[in-house]
Amino acid sequence: MGLARIMSRGGVAFLAAAFRPEAAWAAGAAASGSEAPDLFGAGVKMFAVLLILMGGLLLGLRLLKRLGLLQGALVGGPEVIRVLATRHLSPKSSVTVVEVGGRVLTLGVTGERIACLDRMPLKEFEQNRPPQEPEAETGAFSRRLRALAGGVSFPGTKGNHDPKS
Repeated sequence: MGLARIMSRGGVAFLAAAFRPEAAWAAGAAASGSEAPDLFGAGVKMFAVLLILMGGLLLGLRLLKRLGLLQGALVGGPEVIRVLATRHLSPKSSVTVVEVGGRVLTLGVTGERIACLDRMPLKEFEQNRPPQEPEAETGAFSRRLRALAGGVSFPGTKGNHDPKS
C-alpha cells in the first residue's frame, strides 16, 4: 500500500496517533472539552527518578564496599574462608590453599569437582611457609626479563644463558 493511499484514507490521523499518542489524545480531548495529560513529560520524569534511584543505590553499594561494612553484613561476621594462594595448572584446574577455621586446606579444583589434598594446622603452615621475596610484589616477569637481557641466569634454571660462554 503506497503512502499516497494511506494519506487519502485518513492515514495522517493514524500516523499521528501512532507516533505521537499525546497529540491524538489532545485532539480527542479538545473535542470533548477535557484537558489532555502530558504523557511524554510524565514518562521523562519517571525515567529521571528511576535513574536517580539506581544511581543512589549503586553509590551506596560502592560506599559500603569501600568502607568494608558490606563484607561483615553479608556473611555474618569476619571473614571465615581466606584464600592464601592459587596456582593454575590448566585452564580448568588449579591447586588452591585456603584457611578455614584455623586450619589450612590444600584443594585440587577442577571444572567438575573439588578435592581436599592436604590438611594442616595454621600454626604449622606459618612455621613451614617459605619467606616471601620482596621482589615478588613487583613481578617475576620483569625480574626474569632483566636477568635475560643482562645475560645473567635467574633462579630456577641451570647454567648461564649468555651465548658467549
